[in-house]
Amino acid sequence: MAQIEMLRIINRELASLQERNPQYSLRAFSRKLGLQPSTLSRILSGKRKINRNTGQRILEALSVSPGVAVPILEKLKGRYDSRARDSKSQGKQGLSLNVLNYVQLTADQFKAISEWHHLAIYSLAEISGFKADPEWVAGKLGLKRSVAKQALERLNRMGLLVQRDDGQWRASGEALCTTTDVADISIRKAHFESLELARMSLERDAIDERDFSHITMAIDKKRIPEAKRRIREFRRSLCEFLEGGDKEKVYRLNVQIFPMFGK
Repeated sequence: MAQIEMLRIINRELASLQERNPQYSLRAFSRKLGLQPSTLSRILSGKRKINRNTGQRILEALSVSPGVAVPILEKLKGRYDSRARDSKSQGKQGLSLNVLNYVQLTADQFKAISEWHHLAIYSLAEISGFKADPEWVAGKLGLKRSVAKQALERLNRMGLLVQRDDGQWRASGEALCTTTDVADISIRKAHFESLELARMSLERDAIDERDFSHITMAIDKKRIPEAKRRIREFRRSLCEFLEGGDKEKVYRLNVQIFPMFGK
């Protein structure tokens, strides 16, 4: 059954990509999945079974939600890699760098909160002493009170801000991500905002509170998909490390890292 479910997911994604681009090849799809073309061909023809490690790689590459991915992986033969085993034992106490622990926002969900201050408030809600008060949030992030109020209400409606038994408001605790390698105007707008926030930080913040760096290189373009996967893993690994301490201030990593306004 798990094999059938995996094939259904793979074929559905391939069909969707080829519908948008009839020239999209099986070789390009294999690169997206991090597989050899011959391996993917054998999987699609039913000549090769998908083990748990391969299934994990495929589901990660396709950003399949945890609710769908984890039950499938549990049924596949083989072992999780060390990252998956660690994340399983950590549960809610720690965020794994593995995409299976990330909740993928739909395009409509992300569109609703694509302006930078929504995710900044979501992160701010993990700080000790957080107040779901528009004035307090506005002061922390340099927002207008009305903007903060509207964002708090929207995050609450989406279930991203929840009220605990003690009456305190906190982030739901879900690690969020968007789709990858999909052109979307809201995601593009968010990237433009990130660049502008980085520019403002470069002018505003002390050098010991931020890091900006770059490197210029000649590369093999065929390695870009793997490079993007490694960057994705690096971001999540660094996020897990930084969120492991006492949470005091909200930062954004562009692979620049800088504070997002406020005190």
